Amino acid sequence: MQVLAPAKINLSLKILGPRSDEFHEIETLIAPISLHDEIKIEGRSSKHGIEFRCDDPSVPQGDDNLAVRGARAFF
Repeated sequence: MQVLAPAKINLSLKILGPRSDEFHEIETLIAPISLHDEIKIEGRSSKHGIEFRCDDPSVPQGDDNLAVRGARAFF
């Protein structure tokens, strides 16, 4: 499966109190823009579990990455 994840700009962002899951509630006003990420998910038989690849070396590869954590929770 391959999907596009559209980008947005936060015009206003207010960080509220913490939640029990260690994230915070927010209030935001966003505007969509024409940029996007391409997300590709493939099913493979592998003993390595989730494999995450990104061409930007500054993007975290492990459990610090919410996409990796979401994929592990889903699969």
